[in-house]
Amino acid sequence: MKRHHLLLLFIALASCSDGNTPLSKGIDLSVEHFAEARNGTYELWLSFPNLNSRPIGSTPTMLHGDEEFVSVGKFNVRNGAVVGANGTPVNFALPAGKNLQFAIDAVITFQPTGTDTMFARICGGLFRGDATVGTAELTTTDFDAFGNSLLNPSGTFRLYAESGDYRRGIWFANAALQNTLNLRFLTTPRWRYEARLVSVGSNAIDTVMSFSHPSLVVNPPHNLIGRVFEEGRNLADGATRLELVVRPVQTASTDCAIRLLYRDIPAGASESDIFELQRDLNLPRARVTLRKQ
Repeated sequence: MKRHHLLLLFIALASCSDGNTPLSKGIDLSVEHFAEARNGTYELWLSFPNLNSRPIGSTPTMLHGDEEFVSVGKFNVRNGAVVGANGTPVNFALPAGKNLQFAIDAVITFQPTGTDTMFARICGGLFRGDATVGTAELTTTDFDAFGNSLLNPSGTFRLYAESGDYRRGIWFANAALQNTLNLRFLTTPRWRYEARLVSVGSNAIDTVMSFSHPSLVVNPPHNLIGRVFEEGRNLADGATRLELVVRPVQTASTDCAIRLLYRDIPAGASESDIFELQRDLNLPRARVTLRKQ
Protein backbone atom coordinates (compact mmCIF):
# COMPACT_ATOMS: atom_id res chain seq x y z
CA MET A 1 0.00 0.00 0.00
CA LYS A 2 2.86 2.38 0.84
CA ARG A 3 4.48 1.77 -2.56
CA HIS A 4 1.14 2.47 -4.22
CA HIS A 5 0.91 5.85 -2.49
CA LEU A 6 4.47 6.71 -3.52
CA LEU A 7 3.68 5.82 -7.12
CA LEU A 8 0.61 8.07 -7.12
CA LEU A 9 2.67 10.91 -5.64
CA PHE A 10 5.31 10.48 -8.35
CA ILE A 11 2.67 10.57 -11.10
CA ALA A 12 1.10 13.71 -9.60
CA LEU A 13 4.47 15.50 -9.47
CA ALA A 14 5.27 14.46 -13.02
CA SER A 15 1.97 15.84 -14.29
CA CYS A 16 2.87 19.28 -12.92
CA SER A 17 6.12 19.42 -14.90
CA ASP A 18 7.03 19.58 -18.60
CA GLY A 19 5.07 22.80 -19.14
CA ASN A 20 1.75 21.51 -17.80
CA THR A 21 1.78 23.80 -14.77
CA PRO A 22 -1.03 26.36 -15.17
CA LEU A 23 0.26 29.89 -15.72
CA SER A 24 -0.43 32.42 -12.98
CA LYS A 25 -2.63 35.45 -13.48
CA GLY A 26 -1.27 37.91 -15.98
CA ILE A 27 -1.49 39.82 -19.26
CA ASP A 28 0.11 38.69 -22.52
CA LEU A 29 0.52 40.77 -25.69
CA SER A 30 1.57 39.94 -29.23
CA VAL A 31 1.65 42.44 -32.11
CA GLU A 32 1.91 42.55 -35.90
CA HIS A 33 3.04 45.37 -38.19
CA PHE A 34 4.26 47.65 -35.39
CA ALA A 35 7.45 49.60 -36.05
CA GLU A 36 9.76 50.57 -33.22
CA ALA A 37 8.50 53.71 -31.48
CA ARG A 38 10.95 56.61 -31.25
CA ASN A 39 10.91 59.57 -28.87
CA GLY A 40 8.14 57.79 -27.02
CA THR A 41 6.64 54.37 -26.36
CA TYR A 42 3.53 52.33 -26.91
CA GLU A 43 1.18 51.77 -24.00
CA LEU A 44 -1.43 49.10 -23.28
CA TRP A 45 -4.69 50.15 -21.61
CA LEU A 46 -7.58 48.06 -20.29
CA SER A 47 -11.06 49.42 -19.61
CA PHE A 48 -13.27 48.57 -16.66
CA PRO A 49 -16.88 49.59 -15.95
CA ASN A 50 -17.05 52.88 -14.09
CA LEU A 51 -20.50 52.45 -12.60
CA ASN A 52 -20.18 55.56 -10.42
CA SER A 53 -20.21 57.77 -13.52
CA ARG A 54 -23.31 56.20 -15.07
CA PRO A 55 -27.00 56.75 -14.49
CA ILE A 56 -28.62 54.21 -12.19
CA GLY A 57 -29.60 51.10 -14.13
CA SER A 58 -27.30 51.76 -17.12
CA THR A 59 -24.73 49.24 -18.29
CA PRO A 60 -21.22 49.65 -19.77
CA THR A 61 -21.00 50.08 -23.53
CA MET A 62 -18.24 49.58 -26.10
CA LEU A 63 -17.82 53.34 -26.51
CA HIS A 64 -16.68 55.13 -23.41
CA GLY A 65 -14.36 57.87 -22.22
CA ASP A 66 -10.68 57.77 -21.31
CA GLU A 67 -11.61 57.84 -17.62
CA GLU A 68 -12.53 54.14 -17.77
CA PHE A 69 -9.16 53.05 -19.16
CA VAL A 70 -6.24 52.22 -16.90
CA SER A 71 -2.67 51.67 -18.05
CA VAL A 72 -1.10 48.27 -17.50
CA GLY A 73 2.30 49.23 -18.87
CA LYS A 74 4.41 50.87 -21.55
CA PHE A 75 6.30 48.86 -24.14
CA ASN A 76 8.14 49.02 -27.44
CA VAL A 77 8.55 46.71 -30.43
CA ARG A 78 11.89 45.55 -31.76
CA ASN A 79 12.19 43.14 -34.68
CA GLY A 80 8.50 42.33 -34.27
CA ALA A 81 8.82 41.35 -30.60
CA VAL A 82 7.23 43.14 -27.64
CA VAL A 83 9.82 44.44 -25.18
CA GLY A 84 9.77 46.78 -22.22
CA ALA A 85 9.95 50.53 -22.76
CA ASN A 86 13.73 50.42 -22.21
CA GLY A 87 14.29 47.24 -24.18
CA THR A 88 14.11 44.96 -21.13
CA PRO A 89 11.57 42.10 -20.84
CA VAL A 90 8.06 43.52 -20.67
CA ASN A 91 5.96 43.13 -17.53
CA PHE A 92 2.35 44.26 -17.65
CA ALA A 93 0.80 44.88 -14.23
CA LEU A 94 -2.81 45.51 -13.25
CA PRO A 95 -3.33 48.52 -10.93
CA ALA A 96 -4.51 47.85 -7.41
CA GLY A 97 -8.26 47.52 -7.04
CA LYS A 98 -8.84 46.21 -10.59
CA ASN A 99 -9.91 42.65 -11.42
CA LEU A 100 -9.16 41.01 -14.77
CA GLN A 101 -12.58 39.33 -14.62
CA PHE A 102 -14.22 42.71 -15.32
CA ALA A 103 -12.01 43.97 -18.18
CA ILE A 104 -14.18 45.15 -21.10
CA ASP A 105 -11.71 45.96 -23.86
CA ALA A 106 -8.14 47.02 -24.61
CA VAL A 107 -6.46 49.85 -26.50
CA ILE A 108 -2.87 50.48 -27.57
CA THR A 109 -1.66 54.06 -27.85
CA PHE A 110 1.48 55.91 -28.85
CA GLN A 111 2.78 58.03 -26.00
CA PRO A 112 5.32 60.80 -26.72
CA THR A 113 8.10 61.05 -24.16
CA GLY A 114 6.83 62.71 -20.98
CA THR A 115 3.14 62.06 -21.72
CA ASP A 116 1.28 59.98 -19.13
CA THR A 117 -2.33 60.57 -20.14
CA MET A 118 -3.82 58.56 -23.02
CA PHE A 119 -2.53 60.14 -26.26
CA ALA A 120 -2.85 58.70 -29.78
CA ARG A 121 -4.94 55.51 -30.06
CA ILE A 122 -3.69 52.97 -32.59
CA CYS A 123 -5.89 49.89 -32.24
CA GLY A 124 -8.48 48.43 -29.89
CA GLY A 125 -10.74 45.46 -29.34
CA LEU A 126 -13.35 43.85 -27.10
CA PHE A 127 -12.52 40.96 -24.77
CA ARG A 128 -14.17 37.59 -25.30
CA GLY A 129 -13.73 34.40 -23.31
CA ASP A 130 -14.68 32.93 -19.97
CA ALA A 131 -13.78 33.18 -16.28
CA THR A 132 -10.38 31.58 -16.96
CA VAL A 133 -9.04 33.25 -20.13
CA GLY A 134 -10.09 36.32 -22.08
CA THR A 135 -8.78 37.37 -25.50
CA ALA A 136 -9.09 40.63 -27.42
CA GLU A 137 -8.13 41.07 -31.09
CA LEU A 138 -7.02 44.69 -31.48
CA THR A 139 -7.42 46.39 -34.88
CA THR A 140 -7.32 49.93 -36.24
CA THR A 141 -11.00 49.63 -37.24
CA ASP A 142 -12.19 49.35 -33.64
CA PHE A 143 -14.35 52.32 -32.68
CA ASP A 144 -12.11 53.07 -29.72
CA ALA A 145 -9.36 53.58 -32.32
CA PHE A 146 -9.82 54.83 -35.91
CA GLY A 147 -13.20 53.21 -36.63
CA ASN A 148 -13.88 53.52 -40.37
CA SER A 149 -11.45 56.41 -40.88
CA LEU A 150 -8.72 54.35 -42.54
CA LEU A 151 -10.92 52.19 -44.77
CA ASN A 152 -10.30 52.08 -48.54
CA PRO A 153 -7.90 55.00 -49.05
CA SER A 154 -6.84 55.74 -52.62
CA GLY A 155 -5.26 58.42 -54.77
CA THR A 156 -3.06 59.24 -57.74
CA PHE A 157 -0.20 61.68 -58.26
CA ARG A 158 2.01 63.18 -60.91
CA LEU A 159 5.30 65.04 -60.96
CA TYR A 160 4.96 68.80 -61.24
CA ALA A 161 6.84 71.87 -60.04
CA GLU A 162 6.28 75.57 -60.59
CA SER A 163 10.00 76.10 -61.08
CA GLY A 164 9.79 74.42 -64.46
CA ASP A 165 11.62 71.19 -63.61
CA TYR A 166 8.64 68.89 -63.09
CA ARG A 167 10.81 66.21 -61.45
CA ARG A 168 11.15 68.27 -58.27
CA GLY A 169 7.54 68.37 -57.11
CA ILE A 170 4.63 66.10 -56.19
CA TRP A 171 1.05 66.92 -57.16
CA PHE A 172 -1.93 64.75 -56.16
CA ALA A 173 -3.89 65.22 -59.36
CA ASN A 174 -5.25 63.27 -62.32
CA ALA A 175 -5.14 64.07 -66.03
CA ALA A 176 -7.99 66.55 -65.51
CA LEU A 177 -5.90 68.33 -62.85
CA GLN A 178 -8.36 67.34 -60.11
CA ASN A 179 -7.39 66.45 -56.54
CA THR A 180 -7.42 62.65 -56.33
CA LEU A 181 -6.87 61.84 -52.65
CA ASN A 182 -9.74 59.70 -51.41
CA LEU A 183 -9.40 59.83 -47.62
CA ARG A 184 -11.86 60.04 -44.74
CA PHE A 185 -12.01 62.46 -41.85
CA LEU A 186 -9.98 61.17 -38.91
CA THR A 187 -12.47 60.62 -36.10
CA THR A 188 -9.85 59.66 -33.52
CA PRO A 189 -8.07 62.65 -31.94
CA ARG A 190 -4.37 63.51 -32.13
CA TRP A 191 -3.68 62.10 -35.61
CA ARG A 192 -2.94 63.83 -38.90
CA TYR A 193 -2.40 62.71 -42.48
CA GLU A 194 1.06 63.18 -43.90
CA ALA A 195 2.49 62.76 -47.38
CA ARG A 196 6.21 62.06 -47.37
CA LEU A 197 9.09 61.03 -49.59
CA VAL A 198 11.30 58.12 -48.57
CA SER A 199 14.74 57.32 -49.92
CA VAL A 200 14.34 53.63 -50.73
CA GLY A 201 17.91 52.63 -49.87
CA SER A 202 18.38 54.50 -46.61
CA ASN A 203 14.75 54.96 -45.53
CA ALA A 204 15.52 58.62 -44.91
CA ILE A 205 12.27 60.62 -44.80
CA ASP A 206 11.47 64.04 -46.24
CA THR A 207 8.05 65.41 -45.32
CA VAL A 208 5.96 66.77 -48.19
CA MET A 209 3.08 68.09 -46.10
CA SER A 210 0.69 67.21 -43.28
CA PHE A 211 -3.04 67.88 -43.15
CA SER A 212 -6.12 66.84 -41.18
CA HIS A 213 -8.26 66.04 -44.27
CA PRO A 214 -7.73 66.08 -48.06
CA SER A 215 -10.36 68.79 -48.45
CA LEU A 216 -7.72 71.10 -46.93
CA VAL A 217 -5.20 70.23 -49.64
CA VAL A 218 -4.79 73.16 -52.01
CA ASN A 219 -3.69 72.41 -55.55
CA PRO A 220 -1.49 74.57 -57.80
CA PRO A 221 -0.94 77.26 -58.69
CA HIS A 222 -1.68 78.81 -55.30
CA ASN A 223 0.02 76.24 -53.05
CA LEU A 224 1.96 73.50 -54.76
CA ILE A 225 2.04 70.21 -52.93
CA GLY A 226 5.68 69.22 -52.62
CA ARG A 227 7.10 72.64 -53.42
CA VAL A 228 9.72 72.15 -50.71
CA PHE A 229 11.40 69.63 -53.03
CA GLU A 230 11.68 71.94 -56.03
CA GLU A 231 15.35 72.68 -55.51
CA GLY A 232 18.14 70.15 -55.81
CA ARG A 233 15.94 67.05 -55.66
CA ASN A 234 15.17 64.85 -58.64
CA LEU A 235 12.27 62.65 -57.53
CA ALA A 236 12.41 60.55 -60.70
CA ASP A 237 15.74 59.02 -59.74
CA GLY A 238 14.45 55.45 -59.30
CA ALA A 239 15.25 55.52 -55.56
CA THR A 240 12.37 57.56 -54.15
CA ARG A 241 9.05 56.35 -52.74
CA LEU A 242 5.97 58.45 -52.06
CA GLU A 243 4.01 57.43 -48.95
CA LEU A 244 0.73 58.58 -47.43
CA VAL A 245 0.64 57.92 -43.69
CA VAL A 246 -1.14 58.98 -40.53
CA ARG A 247 1.00 60.10 -37.62
CA PRO A 248 0.34 61.54 -34.15
CA VAL A 249 0.27 65.32 -33.81
CA GLN A 250 3.20 67.05 -32.13
CA THR A 251 5.58 64.29 -33.22
CA ALA A 252 8.17 63.78 -35.92
CA SER A 253 7.42 61.62 -38.94
CA THR A 254 9.97 59.06 -37.75
CA ASP A 255 8.49 58.68 -34.24
CA CYS A 256 5.35 56.72 -35.11
CA ALA A 257 3.42 56.40 -38.37
CA ILE A 258 0.91 54.07 -40.02
CA ARG A 259 1.39 53.76 -43.78
CA LEU A 260 -1.82 53.71 -45.83
CA LEU A 261 -0.66 54.27 -49.43
CA TYR A 262 2.66 54.16 -51.25
CA ARG A 263 4.28 54.05 -54.69
CA ASP A 264 7.86 53.96 -55.90
CA ILE A 265 8.48 56.76 -58.38
CA PRO A 266 9.93 55.22 -61.55
CA ALA A 267 13.21 56.49 -62.93
CA GLY A 268 12.67 58.68 -65.95
CA ALA A 269 8.99 59.42 -65.15
CA SER A 270 7.56 62.00 -67.56
CA GLU A 271 5.51 65.07 -66.75
CA SER A 272 2.35 63.49 -68.20
CA ASP A 273 2.60 60.20 -66.28
CA ILE A 274 -0.16 59.55 -63.71
CA PHE A 275 0.66 57.08 -60.93
CA GLU A 276 -1.88 55.25 -58.80
CA LEU A 277 -0.97 54.84 -55.14
CA GLN A 278 -0.92 51.27 -53.81
CA ARG A 279 -2.75 50.38 -50.59
CA ASP A 280 -0.76 49.01 -47.68
CA LEU A 281 -2.75 46.14 -46.17
CA ASN A 282 -0.36 45.59 -43.26
CA LEU A 283 -1.96 47.84 -40.67
CA PRO A 284 -1.07 47.39 -36.98
CA ARG A 285 -2.94 44.70 -35.08
CA ALA A 286 -2.44 42.95 -31.75
CA ARG A 287 -3.79 40.25 -29.46
CA VAL A 288 -4.18 40.66 -25.71
CA THR A 289 -4.69 37.56 -23.56
CA LEU A 290 -5.85 37.78 -19.94
CA ARG A 291 -4.98 34.88 -17.65
CA LYS A 292 -7.66 35.48 -15.02
CA GLN A 293 -7.05 32.65 -12.55
